Order: sequence, then C-alpha cells, then structure tokens
Amino acid sequence: MATHKPFTEISTLPANANGDVTILEAHLDSAHNTIVDVLEYLAQAIWSAGGVVIPGTVSNPSDALVRVQNRLGVTADARTLLAVADQSVDLADVATGNRCLVVVQAKAGASTSHNFVDSVTGESITHSLLSAWGKVEVIEGDNSNYPPLPDDCVPVAEVTKTGAATLTIDSVITSAPTLRAQSAGVDWGDVGGILANQTDLQNALNARLEAGDELTDLASTGVTSGYVPKADGTGGIDWAAESGGGGGGDISVVTHGSNASEARPAVPIVYWIGSVAPTNRQTGDLWLEV
Repeated sequence: MATHKPFTEISTLPANANGDVTILEAHLDSAHNTIVDVLEYLAQAIWSAGGVVIPGTVSNPSDALVRVQNRLGVTADARTLLAVADQSVDLADVATGNRCLVVVQAKAGASTSHNFVDSVTGESITHSLLSAWGKVEVIEGDNSNYPPLPDDCVPVAEVTKTGAATLTIDSVITSAPTLRAQSAGVDWGDVGGILANQTDLQNALNARLEAGDELTDLASTGVTSGYVPKADGTGGIDWAAESGGGGGGDISVVTHGSNASEARPAVPIVYWIGSVAPTNRQTGDLWLEV
C-alpha cells in the first residue's frame, strides 16, 4: 500500500442520508491532474534538460515515411516522459529540399474506443480514451536549417525531403537527458576536489622525496653502525636504530672498521664500512673499504 496518496479517495467523501456517495467528473479529473503534477515534479527533480533514454530504431520503410519504434525520452523542458512503441509519420506534404525535425511530441499517441448505451436517453455513445502518451510528428524547417526543438518534444531525427516521395535520414538523435544532481565520478584510486584543501594529504605529498633528490642529510649527520636511513616526515633523512626483521628497511649500514667478525644485522642487505673484509657478509651485501 502506498505511503503517500496524492489524490482524494472516494471513500473519504461525504455520503447522502442513504450512505451513497455521488461521483462527479471533477473527482476523477482532479485526481488525475494531481497525479500528473507529481509525475512532472519527479521528472524535474531528476533531469534539468531532456533527451533520449532509449533510442529504439528509426527507419524509412517506404516513400516519405519515417518509422519510429521503441523510443523513450524526456521532453526538452524536462517535464514529462514520452514513449513510442511503433509509429510512423508521413512527410508527403513537406516541400522538397526542406530540412525537418522528426520528434515525439507530448500528445496522445493512441486511443482506445469505448462504446456504450446511455442509460437515460438510450443513445449509443463512443468515448475515445488516451492509451499512449507521445505522438510522432514532423516539424518543417527550410532548405538551409533544421527547425529548433520545441519544449514539449523528444528529438528523433534530422531529415531532408529530397523528392515528392523520397527523403534522407541525415542523423538519428540519441543525446541523453541531463541529470540535475549529476556529479563527476571518481574512479577507485583517484582523488576528487582540490588537493591543496586536503591538508593532511598535501602535507604528506610535500614531505616525500622525489627521484634525483640529493640526500644531504646523510652527508651532514654521518653514518653510525647499526643505524639505517629513514624519512623524517618533512622531506629529509634521519638515522634510526635498525629494528631487525625488516622493520628498519631493506638495507642497513654497519661500520665494522678493522673488526672482520662484526655481527651482521637481520636485514636483506648490509652496507659494510671498514678496512677489512667482513667475514659475516652475505651474497648481495656491499663493502666500502676505508
């Protein structure tokens, strides 16, 4: 059951002394108008400009006919949706050489006849009720320009009348409607917005070392046995005690001097500095003889 009902329920209307409720034409028309208004508000909330939702197919089956099948779109003023299952429009009356715009217009596209006998007069009466919303029409321009798209239409195709019973479909229009709340998507790993306004990220980026940067801090602070170079968080280098187990990085510097049997820290690579070859070195280690 609907949470909100944008119409007046017949059961809520006052009844006569016998408990009967009289239903007037105004009851039905008013309810329908309210529902139509809600649908229009919904369309405007979603789209700011119209376009084609489902292109369907557009063809020239014969002579000066343009056939449109399975097309759905939003009118240029973004106030209503129009749909066509299978309709054709004849351009026979369009002047040869003129450019035209085939559209789906906010009109009854089809109707259903209901026949009945009036209970009072006995007359046979036929009512034609709308059964499809959207009618294929042609808007004629001139021999140089296509006409503009009216607000109450969904575009279909640009067409040129080439002869008394011939035409060319110059282009089938498929431009999508514009979403009112549309925002640029951000792919995984991308950053949206202004980077400089994201101060924590910007500071982290400012502190990074670029390829080719001179490691001046290494030279100024010197090298200490058992210590490894680590970023200081401000773009520089600090020497920190090697923690082992890879916690101090991939390489450790050991100043063993003349002690060839200096213990080797548990890191992938050791940079040995000394006057004698280190006996505990492993494949991949480096030795600077001083």
